[in-house]
Amino acid sequence: MRFALWSTAVLTVLTVLVSTSQAIAQEKASSPSAVSSTASPNASGTAPADPRAAMLAGAGKQKTAENELVAQFKQGGNVMWVLLLLSVMFVTYTVERLVNLRMKKIVPEDLAEKADELWKEGKYAEIEELCEKSDSVLARIIKQIVKRRNEGPERLHTIAGDVGAREMRLQIQKAYPLAIAATLAPLLGLLGTVSGMIDAFNTVALAGSLGNPALLADSISKAMVATGAGLIVAIPSLGAYHYFKGRTLIYTVQLEETITDLLCDWFPHRDSKEVKQ
Repeated sequence: MRFALWSTAVLTVLTVLVSTSQAIAQEKASSPSAVSSTASPNASGTAPADPRAAMLAGAGKQKTAENELVAQFKQGGNVMWVLLLLSVMFVTYTVERLVNLRMKKIVPEDLAEKADELWKEGKYAEIEELCEKSDSVLARIIKQIVKRRNEGPERLHTIAGDVGAREMRLQIQKAYPLAIAATLAPLLGLLGTVSGMIDAFNTVALAGSLGNPALLADSISKAMVATGAGLIVAIPSLGAYHYFKGRTLIYTVQLEETITDLLCDWFPHRDSKEVKQ
């Protein structure tokens, strides 16, 4: 897919964001001595450092933070790789829905007007050509109506309803992978945390009753990385799923209104004669 490379890059950042706050906290905790050492020369009247040295120092800090994030990603265990795949799926299907779930793809604004004008002129072949050029749900429904225009209004209402329902169900189904990611991600994060907690208590048990309590706290903090990563994947996935589902329902209502207006305009009387071929 053309978005694969971009999706992978973005999702790598998404997955490791779970430990960003912890990395920043650790960096702040270790920085007071560095701050005092850089502040004292200024207080004694020493000239400020070379800007290039400051840039190199900033790059070094950034590299250190990246290394810490990668290390914490590894601390989350094998579950983190599954969460990474889910995050790739989240970004891929989000981009796909943003591209394909649009008014232009469902109910083009000018298609119904053009088809109505051609219908009144009896140019049915041109309506089919117009629908062929428009890759939209409305175009596929109008094409079926034109092809089967002699089957009567009641039958055409049924056909239009069936085609529209099938097309919009397909649109909702294309967003289901987002719901899957939203459901599995927190459960996988919890699984990783439980596994990490078991390892943490085993470590404390091996250390003995006189072991350092900080060892347990450090192990627990590492175990929570998986839960944080799972929530980071699940929350936007759930939000995106409901957003696209809501948009699909809105477009469904607009599609129904447009088709109903066309059928009522083209077949004003239920007992009207068949349309001339």
